[in-house]
Amino acid sequence: MEQRAKPRAHAAECRSDPPLPAGADSVLPPHPAVALQAALERLVPLAGTTYRDRLLAQLDGCRRLVRHKLAPQVRADGQPALCVFAGGTNVGKTSLANAATGAVLGRPSPVARATRAAVLLAHEEEAHRFLRADFLPGYARRRLHRAEQPEAPDAACSLLLATHADPELRSLAVADSPDIDSVLEQNHRVAEDLLFAADALVFVASEEKYNDEVCVRFLERALRHGKTVLAVLNKHTAPEALADFRDHVVAAAARGRASSCPSPRVLAIPYRPGASGLAAAAAPLAAALRELAAEAPGLAARARAGAREGLAAEAAEPLRLLRAERAALAAYREQVQALAHQAARRFAADTARLPVPELERVLALLADALHLPVVDDAYLRMRRLTAPVRDFLVHRLLGRPDPAVRAAARLAQRDRAEAEAAEIRLREALAEVRQLPERHPSELAPALAAALLPAAEAEPLGLPGPEFAAALRAHAAGWVDGVLRELHRELRQHPAKFRLARALKAVLRTGIAAGELALTGSIGLSDALLVPVLDAAAKAGVEKAFGRLYLERRLAAFRAERAALFEAMVRERLARVALERLGGPEPQALGAFERALEQLVALPLEAEGSATPAPPVAEDALP
Repeated sequence: MEQRAKPRAHAAECRSDPPLPAGADSVLPPHPAVALQAALERLVPLAGTTYRDRLLAQLDGCRRLVRHKLAPQVRADGQPALCVFAGGTNVGKTSLANAATGAVLGRPSPVARATRAAVLLAHEEEAHRFLRADFLPGYARRRLHRAEQPEAPDAACSLLLATHADPELRSLAVADSPDIDSVLEQNHRVAEDLLFAADALVFVASEEKYNDEVCVRFLERALRHGKTVLAVLNKHTAPEALADFRDHVVAAAARGRASSCPSPRVLAIPYRPGASGLAAAAAPLAAALRELAAEAPGLAARARAGAREGLAAEAAEPLRLLRAERAALAAYREQVQALAHQAARRFAADTARLPVPELERVLALLADALHLPVVDDAYLRMRRLTAPVRDFLVHRLLGRPDPAVRAAARLAQRDRAEAEAAEIRLREALAEVRQLPERHPSELAPALAAALLPAAEAEPLGLPGPEFAAALRAHAAGWVDGVLRELHRELRQHPAKFRLARALKAVLRTGIAAGELALTGSIGLSDALLVPVLDAAAKAGVEKAFGRLYLERRLAAFRAERAALFEAMVRERLARVALERLGGPEPQALGAFERALEQLVALPLEAEGSATPAPPVAEDALP
């Protein structure tokens, strides 16, 4: 047997479910099956793993099982049960279906893969039920008015509907399926959709291929989903083949059947050439179909109960893989964040000893706020009058820079040191995050590595950039404003501290002024020489008034806040390199899937209710 091509999990040309309505992902639907469908649409596994194709196929199978069997609108009151003839290539499915029903579902052909559509035979008064849009949704539909070879009219999955007038088969619709081992993906998908929708299955095998792996897996799945199974060995000639088929193949498949599923019944159709010979040989199968029709409601109930068990079993491995993937991705994201935090700690250590000129700015502004009406006014007036002389003596002859220029130089030096430290630590973090995939299991490492931003695109992210520098400048200005507000509030709330600070300032200012008067006969000429002394004294005064620990805490907060700004920038860069292209399942969608699956499996059959079926397709709209 030729090997079937590996199916794509989401074949666009044969997608059997319509798009979800707008808002379905934000409003939890009332029925667990609808909630399960919505969650499945949002479950996107991580790309690049070794198991992704298998996982997508399994999720697609779960989604189609819910869509075709368990959705509330699928089952309408009084609808006939569905029995599907399925089997491998050239085992005689169409011939047996024609002989057992006494109708013509299709023209038998010696050419493999002759049946390429879902060919359904229903009673003429029940046929409209299978023209509803919610039965095999997404399928193109047309009626068969004459015996013909039923091939799909185009690339879309198709449902071809024939009718009969046999009253004994009114409660049972019969479908002829494409080959379950077909190398054509569409044929295999149609066969699976019919299995999902079926209540009973006629599994047709021949002595040449009754033990083929694909066919046996299909039989096992039908029993696991609670289908009532008739296992037919067609063209039977050798008794030992029948014994092996019954006692080994069918018996082994039956061991995994759903709790609601009866034991499969085995029939042998001896080889009798000619139409009349086949009709006589298929008489037991025809009688078995009429027995199924008599218990149609029971078939449907068992199939729905079995479909729930089958869904829980088939969702077990996808759930295990998705949970493991979610845990691995969470650990990976935590590692990325840990690298950002580690880079911030290193940046804080690099900049811990850098000067904070903003503190001098705070002290100067606070000194202005502690205004002494007589002393300050006289002092500042004399400073303005003697400014030209002071500038000449101090700045030019003695070479001492202007305090404002000196402060600006210290600030620029601090900013350059911060920028250098930020670039070094950022590049280290980027290099370390590119090595993270190597620390994960081999099945995840290629996916994590593939999600990394290419090195050429990541290289510009190694520079902090003007946005980070602007954020630091804005932080410095905000810090000065915040400290001043705190100090002013402290002074207003504690008058004793206010009086102490003003007294210290008055003593310092008047003492310096008295010294200048005694030495120079004026105020301001030697003031610039005493600026360091005045700054130190002012700082000592503030420390005395507000406490040394307060200033130390504020300086520590200044550096910690700048390190936090750096960490936020590093997090953003690392996310762009390692996380933005990562993908993976949404935690909320996986949780919604688990909850909806648990609710659907536990939902009593009698609590399902009967949904209002979709209207049938208009007869004049059918081809």
